[in-house]
Amino acid sequence: MTTRLWSSFSRWALLVGVLSAGLASRASAEILVLESLTCRATEDDDGDECILRVRSSSTSIGVDPDNHNCSYRQNMLSTSRPWMLNRRLFIHGPVEVSLFDEDDTFLNPDDCLGRVRIEARPTVGAAVFNWDGARYVLRYRVESETPSVRIRPSQPAGMRLPPLPR
Repeated sequence: MTTRLWSSFSRWALLVGVLSAGLASRASAEILVLESLTCRATEDDDGDECILRVRSSSTSIGVDPDNHNCSYRQNMLSTSRPWMLNRRLFIHGPVEVSLFDEDDTFLNPDDCLGRVRIEARPTVGAAVFNWDGARYVLRYRVESETPSVRIRPSQPAGMRLPPLPR
């Protein structure tokens, strides 16, 4: 009796351990969607080599917990179509979005065209970057992401659970 009870208990303990390992939960996060960047006026006469940077000093951005910044690059002219970014980033706190015009010489550092702070709460917005004579409009939104728990199958289909001990 004791052996049978212990065997049943160990099967349940093993099953609970497998199910626990199959749980994948993620802390609540918001999703920052960078939709588009439109140029109204460039900082340089021949166009700008834009670098859009997203930074956070306290929380991770995206999937990698060690990632605190990311950058996107695009050449822009004042007559060009909007840059359709369509980038989705998980954020866990406020982030700073900056726009730079890349200058390729040591004596002429990159020009900051503006920066904006975006809070981690649901919103739809537009940020204007207008430093150094440039004028860019970034369209973005922050979506709420509810925590999710996913259970991966841990047993083959048709396998029956052992009865609970009495």
